[in-house]
Amino acid sequence: MPPPRVISFLTGADWAAKGPQTPAQRFYGAYASAIKEFDLTAHRKHQFYAEHAIFHNQNGVDYHGTEIWPWIIKLFGEFARLEHDFHAVWELEKDDGTIHLIARVTRNIWLPVPISMARQLLAFPCP
Repeated sequence: MPPPRVISFLTGADWAAKGPQTPAQRFYGAYASAIKEFDLTAHRKHQFYAEHAIFHNQNGVDYHGTEIWPWIIKLFGEFARLEHDFHAVWELEKDDGTIHLIARVTRNIWLPVPISMARQLLAFPCP
């Protein structure tokens, strides 16, 4: 089987300046924007995880369709929000026409911390 071919590459600077350039990148960009604005603690179902979607986790486990969102909520549901800073996005096409996006990102995670706790942390003396 021949390897997939790279049909697009964007640096993080390209992504920020030009935005997504292809349909797959626009979908991924819309997903990243929606995740940034989404209230993870509400545990509502997200529109981006279709029945036929497959999420390949870094630990080798694949989550399919309806398994994805419960896994995401279990993983990130206690956080206030997520945001991704893009460093690079590769778009690959396989012989069967399927598109794969590989993204190198920094994930920023906000904790829901009460203001009173933040004040205590700021007042704590550093050694």
